[in-house]
Amino acid sequence: MTESRKDITIYESEQEHYEKLTSSRKDYARAIEYAATSAFEFFPDGDVSKAIVCDFCCGPGVATKWVNKYFGEIGVAVLIDIDKKFIDLAVKANIAANQVLYVHSDILKVDFEQLGLESKADIVFGTYSYHHIPDELKSEYVEQAYRVLKPGGVVILNEIYLKQEWQIPYYETLTDDSIENVPEEFRHKFRRMNNEVARSSNFEFKVEMEYARADWKRKFKELRAIKVWPFTSTHDFLLSPTVGSIVHIFQKQ
Repeated sequence: MTESRKDITIYESEQEHYEKLTSSRKDYARAIEYAATSAFEFFPDGDVSKAIVCDFCCGPGVATKWVNKYFGEIGVAVLIDIDKKFIDLAVKANIAANQVLYVHSDILKVDFEQLGLESKADIVFGTYSYHHIPDELKSEYVEQAYRVLKPGGVVILNEIYLKQEWQIPYYETLTDDSIENVPEEFRHKFRRMNNEVARSSNFEFKVEMEYARADWKRKFKELRAIKVWPFTSTHDFLLSPTVGSIVHIFQKQ
């Protein structure tokens, strides 16, 4: 993440269960799976052991772990988060890589030249983190991805594209659609998490797809945008192909 969660308290109180709670969300689970499996085409020579992967605002390292799950040991994995507890959880995740760097820092303040990487990265994962950046700073997040990537490298951005007034309908739909996936003992926490996020006024800065597209295309070529959730809803506006959870892939030229 990029800063303290402010009015979303459950991230601090339930960090040990964060992966269980988020992986029960249909939007998150589908986005992570699509993002991880999409990475293959961007490995050097199709070989994950040659790849340098950066996980922006990594949390407990879920995106990187899914690359391990599908493809095995990564060449170099760089996991970055401002929250020390999340970095500690990522360390405990036993990421499979020839070299793993855990960076405790605000993503906007990382000096990639100081990390000692032998070359620039092939892939940046941004999992539901761009929307935690205030709009006036989003372009710096884009710049950070540009700085760390080699030419031809890609950002695999998992994002939720919404108008701000659509947050509550989105998360109510998400709760209803996902609750059966949540273990009974975690359901009250799952509802609380979605309720806090839906009503956050100082940590959720979601934008519409066209805003993000314009922001990223200043520096990158858009390769594709795939909607992964929702596909059914009583709210017609959530059914647009440009609204909801989208895996958006951009390539550095």
